[in-house]
This record gives sequence, C-alpha cells and structure tokens, in this order.
Amino acid sequence: MEEIIKKATMMLRYRDHEHRRIIEQLVQQITGISHSQHLLLMQLSWFDFKSQKEIASKLNISPAAVTMSLKKLENEGYVQKNINPKDTRFNFVTLTEKGQNIVSLSTELFESIDHKLFEGFSQEEIQDLTSYLERIITNLKDLEANHPSVPSEE
Repeated sequence: MEEIIKKATMMLRYRDHEHRRIIEQLVQQITGISHSQHLLLMQLSWFDFKSQKEIASKLNISPAAVTMSLKKLENEGYVQKNINPKDTRFNFVTLTEKGQNIVSLSTELFESIDHKLFEGFSQEEIQDLTSYLERIITNLKDLEANHPSVPSEE
C-alpha cells in the first residue's frame, strides 16, 4: 500500500508541475508576456481590487513587485490606472481592450489544454477522477484544520 501511495502522490505532483509548465510556456509564446504579468492580468479580470496593496496581498507578493509589474503592463497598454474619485491617494487599475484580449485568449488556451488533458477519457472516468480528487481535497482541508501551524492559502 505504501508504494502505491508514493506513486500516486508523485504522479499528482508531476501532473501539477507539467500542467503549470506547459501553460506558462504557451502563454509566454502566444502573448509575449511573463508569467507574473499574466497572473496579474488574470487576477485583475477576476477580482475587483480597490488598491495595489490589495492586489499584492491577494498574490502574496510585495507592493513594490505589483508596482513594477503594473508599470510594465501600463507602458505596454494592457492596463490603465485611474485615480479613485473618492480618495485621490489611491489608483484603481483596469484592463484595457488589449489586456482583455489577453485574458480572452488565455481562457481559450486554458480550455483547450483542459480538453487535451482528458482526451481519451470517458465521461464516467472523468466523474470518477473528480470524485477521487474531491476526497483528496477534503483530506487536505482536514489536515490543515487539525494542524493550525500549516499556513492556509487565504
């Protein structure tokens, strides 16, 4: 039993690593922007951030790193900063049409990769796998809840 658990764990890690690597490579090739810039564009499309500090907190990076990335993205026309009319000390960042195009292209790319990932699987096999992964996630959450020293991602 121990060997099969090690193998399954290794395979899950490998799948995650390879999936991430392939996506990062394709995004870089297709869009020409870095992984961190891409992640920032995607986050801006998903969440309504009130400040750059909030962005830094969500991405778990320094405010200075956010400022540098946003400056590059702004210079390349992917985002624009707008002064908050309620508090002029703060800017809020929005995607430009060029930035939105990257997000749309990325979403199509993610969907294409997801479909390729499950090529040759039946609907039932995908449902079974989903059930197994849900149980693994539940076990991880239980582990975290029972060991408060494990930092959460929130």
